[in-house]
Amino acid sequence: MKIIQNYLDKNYFQELKTLILSNNFPFYYSDLVANSSDNKKITDFHFGHMLFELIPNSEHFPKFIPLLVKLDVKALMRMKVNLYTRTEKIIKHNMHVDYNFEHKGAILSLNNCNGGTWIEGQFIESQENQMVLFDSSKPHCSTSCTDDQIRVNINLNYF
Repeated sequence: MKIIQNYLDKNYFQELKTLILSNNFPFYYSDLVANSSDNKKITDFHFGHMLFELIPNSEHFPKFIPLLVKLDVKALMRMKVNLYTRTEKIIKHNMHVDYNFEHKGAILSLNNCNGGTWIEGQFIESQENQMVLFDSSKPHCSTSCTDDQIRVNINLNYF
């Protein structure tokens, strides 16, 4: 696992953030059942925008190509923007793997908040323009946040 602060050029990062947090960027509701950190079953939800899943899936996908170039992506499997709303207490979602074979994963945080991602027993708090690189065939999970209205990140699976 590798954590890189200030990953993208400041202007390009701001361009992506402005696009994603605008009133014109579509997010889609997803209802799912997850475990809280105390293992009680809860109903949880998030909003997402699938940019790419085996093929481009969004008119906004071309704006993200400089990110793919910087990551030196040879083959992209999936790229998605996730938006989690604030919760009263931090909710730790289910541990999962993205695909059952070794590949690269990346999470770019768009805002600062006390939510984050658990990878290999380590909690990585969301920090604006922070990139987390890891093998997303290993168990990991996201959390909600309590100190901001939303937690937003871009998730990628690639070779």
